[in-house]
Amino acid sequence: MDNTLKDWENYETYAINRLRLILGEEQYLYFYKGEQETKIYDSIAQKAREIDGLTIHIISRRQAVVQAKHYTRKVDLSEVESFILFCQDLDAHGIFISTKDFTKSMHNKALYHGIELLTFSKDEFEQDTALLSLIPLYFIDGVVYNPTMKQSLLALIYGEYEKANDYLLDVPYEEWLYVVGIGFQSETTITATINWLQHIALHHYADDWRFCAIQELSNHHQLSPTFVLQILLRETDPEIIAFLQEG
Repeated sequence: MDNTLKDWENYETYAINRLRLILGEEQYLYFYKGEQETKIYDSIAQKAREIDGLTIHIISRRQAVVQAKHYTRKVDLSEVESFILFCQDLDAHGIFISTKDFTKSMHNKALYHGIELLTFSKDEFEQDTALLSLIPLYFIDGVVYNPTMKQSLLALIYGEYEKANDYLLDVPYEEWLYVVGIGFQSETTITATINWLQHIALHHYADDWRFCAIQELSNHHQLSPTFVLQILLRETDPEIIAFLQEG
């Protein structure tokens, strides 16, 4: 397959994943190109139209058509206008995502018609794709790898530590540990990983999660005396206190 086509297809999936991170999981459902839900019936053309992605607000059931374009050139105003008309035909809200920036006039016109324009740059796409490719489809023992791990790593990359934690609520400890290990493998995510672990160490409600985060910081030589003191001033768990005092 042509590399340009691969980039285009991968970008469509990447764009939906980034939307999931931005909008969250509580109020929206998400569908990717190729799923039954992304084939929407156009009552004017009287035929099914396939779209790049779809979000549905759980309460209002309002649909938003997602168009994701991996451009190597500037976005043309006619493409924005075409997408506006397309969404109007489907009676749906629209989200147009591109690797290239939109002009102010494009944003104004889209906003007037209830269309949102977002830019996820080519550099962001390539960086995030390279990092996410470090996570295998299958875990070491052959168990299918939890897909929320990719979402958690994306949240980690962008400093959304609460969301990174939320994605891991039902994930086994071994898989969480694996993501932490990946975070320390790349210079791009080392700082975010340390911040994430510090956030867990200070703010997580569960003693075992706080202890695990502190232990990982210690294993990677990231427990500074200042941070240890910060933890001790608020920590109540005797096991954690003993571990820090022994260190």
